[in-house]
Amino acid sequence: MEIKTKINKEDWELVRQQKPNWSDDGKDLNVYKVKISELHYNEENGRIATWISTYTSDPNNRPLDTLTREEFNDVIENFIVLSNKKDSLTNLENDIKKKTQLNPGVILTDGTIVSGNRRFTALRHLYKQDYDETYGYFECFIVDYPESKQAKEFVKLIETKTQFGVVAEEDYNPIDRLVTIYKYLINEDTKIWTIKEYAKKIGIKESEAENLYYRASVLVDYLDFIGQPGAFHIARIKKLDGPIAELPLLYKRIHDTKPEEWNRIKILFYSEMQKQGDRTRSIRGLKTAYLKNPEEFDRLLTNLYKKQEFAEEEKERELKQTDNHLSVEADVNNHRIVTLDDSDIQDAANRTKKIEAREKQKKKVSSARDSLNSVELDMLPFMSEEDKDSIKKDIERIKSLLETIEGKL
Repeated sequence: MEIKTKINKEDWELVRQQKPNWSDDGKDLNVYKVKISELHYNEENGRIATWISTYTSDPNNRPLDTLTREEFNDVIENFIVLSNKKDSLTNLENDIKKKTQLNPGVILTDGTIVSGNRRFTALRHLYKQDYDETYGYFECFIVDYPESKQAKEFVKLIETKTQFGVVAEEDYNPIDRLVTIYKYLINEDTKIWTIKEYAKKIGIKESEAENLYYRASVLVDYLDFIGQPGAFHIARIKKLDGPIAELPLLYKRIHDTKPEEWNRIKILFYSEMQKQGDRTRSIRGLKTAYLKNPEEFDRLLTNLYKKQEFAEEEKERELKQTDNHLSVEADVNNHRIVTLDDSDIQDAANRTKKIEAREKQKKKVSSARDSLNSVELDMLPFMSEEDKDSIKKDIERIKSLLETIEGKL
């Protein structure tokens, strides 16, 4: 069922002019009061990306395009509530009660809300309490529905700038932000910006935009690996933003130059991310092992392959002993991910720490040697007798330390 409408500016009350916080030209634009019943949420809003993923993955849910506008808004409203911190919307509702809606949202001429989902939600809540018309209207800028590529980029820029504002970012789930990055910077069907363009338009450092790009790449790669492409809600439910944040530099370094090597090692990282609880520390440990102790990393990888082979053999035996007509190949395609024991991961981390500790001592000795090499010998004869005596005392201390160090070796 069609949820869109036709918003004509002349049909709605012009309440004031105001400078939008997303505009770069500094011009004041008209702010209108539009009836909330004429508007609908934007299902592509980045803030609720993983909740939409949850909804569409459930076959028991009605497709969004079959809902009435009110039903559609009720569904999306629930996601807005779930995606916000506790009491965040309640505080906003109380603020609107006291001061009315101070900051206008942004809508398109088809009724889509580009910016202001939380304000729209608060107004819907307040209106439903006693149907007070005070809360029956949404104050907003009205932007023409985008037809050209340039116009679509402009609308996405408004959405992205307002979503990543200081206030909005407090409630912005990091996985949802990565989904937005995936849509606008990676996915060939919806991509509109390069990393450099995104950084410039949003007003962040290019290095930060690049990091987000590769985090989103890791997220998509992980979901493909576990056989759940596009199921972004899985990453939100499992709170994988921490583990994913450990991998972008490694992914960039290896995947972009040696994709076969990334495919070889990623099974260890991604299988660890399948475990319950925060796996950030263990992912960091595996990354350190790969960089500092490749032999230990490969030992873990070999153990994982062995466990995987054993699990597949066990499953094959189970299928042969039952009347289950599923083939082993079909079951393998269900991506039953095998994981290593935590103790094995911890042992590898401990061995790697010992290697790091040894490397650290070598660096300290090398640093001391470099410091002594940097002494300007030609200057020593011209130093005061007091300074020479001080240096001689330090030399004796150094000799004593060197004898102690050499003795330990």
